[in-house]
Amino acid sequence: MESQYFIKNGELTHILKLMQGDITEQETDAIVNAANTNMKLGTGVAGAIRRKGGKIIQEECNQIGSSEVGGAVITTGGNLKSKHVIHAMGPIYHQYSPKDAEIHLSNSVKNSLIVLQDNKLSSISFPAISTGNYGFPKQKAAEIMISTINEFLKSTLNQLSVEICLFSINDYEIFNNVARIFLKK
Repeated sequence: MESQYFIKNGELTHILKLMQGDITEQETDAIVNAANTNMKLGTGVAGAIRRKGGKIIQEECNQIGSSEVGGAVITTGGNLKSKHVIHAMGPIYHQYSPKDAEIHLSNSVKNSLIVLQDNKLSSISFPAISTGNYGFPKQKAAEIMISTINEFLKSTLNQLSVEICLFSINDYEIFNNVARIFLKK
């Protein structure tokens, strides 16, 4: 399943694509790892990245050490189809007030896009950051991620292609419904 949305910024038209699939199979310049602050590739998206990308990604994470919640750092993609992994430090939902958790999630998305541009890359694939073990409500995460991506694309002068790759059909439907309403398709 897949949907595309076009976000205009002056002369530029950016593409936001939502799809159901395996993020480790995406061929974008970078895929996003829903990371923890100590950068240990454990379970969920991080575990899948570790298994398919190889130990080099964890070794690079170990060299970086850690990052703050809401931050984002980049490593190579190891054996993945994508050449880079951007590790976005999403919030553990119950450790923050709902408002602070929302700010941290928005920052992790925005900082991932900044890291993408800073490294002169133009395409990225996000998972549903913090919605697994970190317990962020999926509907609210979809609203925050889509609005943050939309705001960023409307302000950048660089041509970007952004995907949100969702593992389950249910997650895809939640995010696509939010995108349809928010982006008025």
